[in-house]
Amino acid sequence: MKICGIDSATQKTGISLFDNGILKDYTLIDLHKNKDTENRIQCMMIEIGKQLDVWYPDIIYIEDTTDQNNVKVLKQLTQIIGSVIYWCCLNNKEINLLVPSKWRSVSGIQKGKKKRNELKAESMKYVEEHYNLKVGDDVADAILIGEAGCVFKENENEY
Repeated sequence: MKICGIDSATQKTGISLFDNGILKDYTLIDLHKNKDTENRIQCMMIEIGKQLDVWYPDIIYIEDTTDQNNVKVLKQLTQIIGSVIYWCCLNNKEINLLVPSKWRSVSGIQKGKKKRNELKAESMKYVEEHYNLKVGDDVADAILIGEAGCVFKENENEY
């Protein structure tokens, strides 16, 4: 079973691929140099879809939108998530949206009073320690989302 974890964002999106619970691949879609926001969002949706076409996962776990004070960014993230949901509908694949506290709980990362950058640093440290990889925060979060998806799928009767 191939499980994909996605940490979607408007500028940089991390994506991971697990096959039978083993991390097989990961990538970063980096469009931060594209300053035309509408075009960048469209390009992000297209690039995510292309990657999904290549990997063709059975299940996708994607971070749900939370803690977003900026309505404009919330709408943009929702569009990106919607494009992944659409890809799943077209390809008859399962999609699950996970709030950060849920996917972080699998790796033992607790929010508490930590700021966003501290949580990102913990994700990168976890990936370095458990996967022997030095990656940026977007890919680290995507790996943790995918890992959580594997755990949830394996124990789905318990959740």
